[in-house]
Amino acid sequence: MQWKGLIDTHAHLDFKAFDKDRAQVISKVREAGFVGIINVGTDRDTSFQTVDLVKEHPGFIWGAVGVHPHEAITVTGDVLREIEALSKEDGIVAIGEIGLDFHYNHSPRAIQERVFRAQLRLARSLGLPVIIHSREAEKETLAILKEENGRDIGGVMHCFTGSAMMAKECLAMGFFLGLGGVLTFPKAQNLRDIADYVPLENILL
Repeated sequence: MQWKGLIDTHAHLDFKAFDKDRAQVISKVREAGFVGIINVGTDRDTSFQTVDLVKEHPGFIWGAVGVHPHEAITVTGDVLREIEALSKEDGIVAIGEIGLDFHYNHSPRAIQERVFRAQLRLARSLGLPVIIHSREAEKETLAILKEENGRDIGGVMHCFTGSAMMAKECLAMGFFLGLGGVLTFPKAQNLRDIADYVPLENILL
C-alpha cells in the first residue's frame, strides 16, 4: 500500500474516552486532511475493537493488534492465538503495542519479556512490523530485539525516550523513532540532540 498525506500513526480510538464522540473525532480528522489513522491495540479486547474500527472505516482506519507490557500478565496461549488470527484480518498492518515497561511493572518482568518475544516472533512469521513501547528497559529491549532478529521485523520505537546509543542501535536495525511531547520538556535536551541527527525519514511524530 502507498499513502500520500498525513497519517496518525498511533491512535487509541477504542478507548472509553472516545465513547461519546468517536464518530465526530474521526470526521474531524478526515476534515483536517488526514488520509489515514492507525489504531493500536493494547490487549485482547482492544485488539478486537481495533479490528471492528477497521471494518467500520475501510481504507481510512488501519490497525495494529497486540498486548502492551502492562497487560502481559493476561496473555495465555489462547490470547496469542487470538492475536494471530486478528493479525490476518484485512487492514491490520502491524503488531503492537508490545514491549517492556520496567517503570510501572504492572506485569512481572519475566512475563513481559516472554510475551514480548512471542509477539516479535509472531510479527516476523507474518511479515508485519511492530510498534514497541520501551520504558526504563533499554538494555533488555535491545537485547531481545537482537536475539529475535529485529532487523528482519522492523517497526517503530513508540514515544522514544531512550539514549543516543539506543537510538543508533534502533536505526541500525531499520526502526523508526516516534518522537512525542516529551521532546519539548526543559530537561529533554538529550532527546532534542537525538532528533538533530536522526534522518527525517526515520522520524514519526
